[in-house]
Amino acid sequence: MFKSQIILSIVAVVAVVVLYNLPNVVVDNEQLEINPEIVNEENEGFTLADATLDIHQPSLNSEQIEKINQLSHKFFASSNPEKSATFADSLAQLFLAANKYDSAAKYIELAIANNPITTYWLKAGDIFYMAFQLTEGLQKTRLGGRARLYFAKALQQGIGDEQEFEVKNKVAMTWVSTSTPMKGIQMLREIIDKEPENEQALFNLGVLSLQSGQLNKAKERFEQLVSLYPENIHGQLMLGVSLMELGEPLQAAERFTKVKEISNDPAIVGMANGYLQEIK
Repeated sequence: MFKSQIILSIVAVVAVVVLYNLPNVVVDNEQLEINPEIVNEENEGFTLADATLDIHQPSLNSEQIEKINQLSHKFFASSNPEKSATFADSLAQLFLAANKYDSAAKYIELAIANNPITTYWLKAGDIFYMAFQLTEGLQKTRLGGRARLYFAKALQQGIGDEQEFEVKNKVAMTWVSTSTPMKGIQMLREIIDKEPENEQALFNLGVLSLQSGQLNKAKERFEQLVSLYPENIHGQLMLGVSLMELGEPLQAAERFTKVKEISNDPAIVGMANGYLQEIK
């Protein structure tokens, strides 16, 4: 396998399966109504129904359908905005659990319309961020922009430091996929300036360094990450790849062996085994 292929394959797996440990989602054909307050010129009229995710869409089972019908009845019958928001949020979570992504987005926006609290803005941001992670091209850019708009609302309302760093990591990664990627990189650096041991920012900066061919910088980031968080499976794996690319096979093998020791994920263990075979 060519070195470039190694990097692309590992980064692809980490980006989709690992980075934020979020559930798989799909887009169905419902039209998502966008809250006018958060529409900007770049994204006007764009909905999740415009984004086609090439993932198998499971059907709802009878238990899920029954719960959704019950909650829908309560939502439409309620005259109390806060209760309506709670019912809409519950519906959004049910649809997420069933991998019905558009429906989840629609109902979390209905929750916001009835009760625009920070929790719902954050959930909406996460929904669009998950879609952003699973798409490419213009769709990815637009979905990333939508996620930023929702996250911005939450940040304006104020959240704790730990949650703020988590949100800013996500916002930064959406910027990296635009025509102005340095905005995202600068955000990650600002997180590190404020919290030098931020696990997610260290990982993200390492991945971006690896993607851009800055192997020594990637190695440095991942070494710092695993020294602070030795059980970070994906940090160990990416450090192994960085060392492999730098022509340090023995050190890389140590990391891949460590991955096998601490991971219960067959896919990750399989990747580690594959790289160990290439080193031999």
